[in-house]
Amino acid sequence: MKECVEYFKKIAGTHNISVAFSRAGIEVCRIYGLLEEIKGMSKEVIIENENKASFPFSCCVKRFEKIIVAPATANTISKIRYGIADSLITNIVAQAVKNRVEVYVLPTDFKKEVETVLPITVEIELCRGCEECIPQKICEQRAIERRESGEYKGKMKVILELCNGCRRCVSVCYYGALKFGKKLKLYPRVIDIENVNAIAEEGRVVVLHNIEKLNL
Repeated sequence: MKECVEYFKKIAGTHNISVAFSRAGIEVCRIYGLLEEIKGMSKEVIIENENKASFPFSCCVKRFEKIIVAPATANTISKIRYGIADSLITNIVAQAVKNRVEVYVLPTDFKKEVETVLPITVEIELCRGCEECIPQKICEQRAIERRESGEYKGKMKVILELCNGCRRCVSVCYYGALKFGKKLKLYPRVIDIENVNAIAEEGRVVVLHNIEKLNL
C-alpha cells in the first residue's frame, strides 16, 4: 500500500486522481497513517460507507481514463473473477469493463509466499506493563489499553479500530515494545492464486504485480 501511495503522489501533479475507498480500505489506510496523505493528493474522494446501495458513482466511470484497484485483496479478486458486483470497488470494475474503460488490478495474493507489513503492534515479551504507560498517556486516540484478563493481564494492547497510525507511541516506549512495520510472511491459498491467474488469462482486466508497471 505504501508503494501505491508513493507512486500516485509522484504522478498527482500531472494527473487528476480520484480515490474510491472500500469499507475496509479506508480503515486500513487510517491504521497505517496514510489516510490524510491520500486525501491530500486526490481531486475527489468517494467513500463506500457514504454511498447508497446502488453505488451511483460507479455509473460515472466512463469519464475516467483508467480504473486502478491497488492493492486488490483476495476477496475483491475473487468477486471480479466471478462477476460479483456487490461493493463499491467491484461495482466500479464491472461498470468500467462494460464501458470499455481500462481496468488494472494489483493483487495482494498472487504467489505462494508474500510479505505483508503490520501496523502498530505491541511486542508482548518486551512490554513491562508499566504502571504509567507513556504511550497510552500521549495517545490522543485512546487506542492503547491495558489488558484486563488472560495470560498477558496488565500488559498493553493496541485497539486498531481507534488508531490513526501517527506512530508517536513507538518512540516514547522505554522498552521498545511498540513496533510499526513489522514484516510477516503469508501463504495465500491455491484458490487465491488461481483467481488472479484466471483474470489475467481472460484479458479484460490487466493484472499488475508492480505498481510502477502502470507507466503513467
